Amino acid sequence: MPLCVRFNPTTIDTVICNLLSYLRAYNGQMLDGPFDVSALDDLFADLPKTLTPEQAGDLFGVSVVTVRKLITNHEGDDPLPAIKFGKAWVILRDDFKLWLIRRSNASN
Repeated sequence: MPLCVRFNPTTIDTVICNLLSYLRAYNGQMLDGPFDVSALDDLFADLPKTLTPEQAGDLFGVSVVTVRKLITNHEGDDPLPAIKFGKAWVILRDDFKLWLIRRSNASN
């Protein structure tokens, strides 16, 4: 069982936990061990340059509501970078990847 499901995680913890679990499984490593950040490059390589909140949520197994909360910063001081066009949010792929790396380093 991954460490992240042993406690009641916050929204950001859930996203980071899902990301780390995916990357560790992708690299064939134990869930509690370190991961190779190049796996994140592989994950993001085939994605479009922009993502909707729905696409970002699908990518990491969280709801669109969770992604929107991360964008509007209901969880802390490091919101998920996104641009609002009218009523629609757009997440730049590279900004999303950097945000995930920054958050995962902060959680270790």
